[in-house]
Amino acid sequence: MPRPRLRKLDYQEFPPPRFHTPLPGPDDWRLWRAALPLYELRGFELPASRSLPAQLAAQAEALAGESYLAMELEVAGPAPVDLKTLLAPLARGLPLRLAAARRTDSSENVLRISRAERTAPPQQDQHRSCLRTWGPAASRWREDLRQKLVESQVEPLLEGEVGLQLSWRCSSLQSWIALWRPTGDSLGPVLGERRPMRPRLERVSQMSLHLSLDDRLGMAVDVGYWWSLVG
Repeated sequence: MPRPRLRKLDYQEFPPPRFHTPLPGPDDWRLWRAALPLYELRGFELPASRSLPAQLAAQAEALAGESYLAMELEVAGPAPVDLKTLLAPLARGLPLRLAAARRTDSSENVLRISRAERTAPPQQDQHRSCLRTWGPAASRWREDLRQKLVESQVEPLLEGEVGLQLSWRCSSLQSWIALWRPTGDSLGPVLGERRPMRPRLERVSQMSLHLSLDDRLGMAVDVGYWWSLVG
C-alpha cells in the first residue's frame, strides 16, 4: 500500500482570524466551520493506525500558534459506520474546535486540517440543548441526556441518512473527546435504537462536533444538538 501523502498548503499571506470570548448567554449558540486549509493527508487506512495520530500530533507542534483548528475527514465508501469512532483517535493532541466527518463515494480517505472560525448555528430541522451541572463521570450522565430528549418530545427521524451536529460548551477541566461517546449514546430518541443506550449511529453520514471553552462553567456541560435527514 502506498504511504500516506502529507502536503502543506501555503496560506501564510492570510492573517489569523479574530475571535470573541467568552461566549454569550446559553441560548446564543455559536458554532465553528473550517476556514483556511493548512494541511491535507490522503491515502491512509481507517481505523487510523497508531502512527497516524502521532504524525498529526507532530503537525500540531508545527501549528502551535494556531489556537483554533478544524479537522475534516472524508471517509471513502458508503459502508455505515459510527463516524465519531473514526474521528476520536485522530483528534487527540490537536487544538481542535471542530471535528467533522462524512461518508463519500471517493476511492481514498482524505483528512484536512484548517483554521477554524465562528459561524451561526445550522438551519436544520430539529434543535435541542441540555445544560448538565455535572460532568460525564457521573454514572447517569448519558441516561439523563437521553431522558431530556424524551421529555422534549422529539420524534424519531424517518429511515434514511442523517446529518448531525453536536456542540459542547464546557470548561478546560473537561476532556472534550470524553464527552463524545456518552452524548452519542443518548441519541436513541432521535435516531432510533436497538435498545436503550444503543442508538443507530451508523445512520449518520455527516457529523460535525464542536467545542466552545468557557471556564465559567466549571464542571457543568452545555450540550447542543442539531439534526436532519440528508437529501
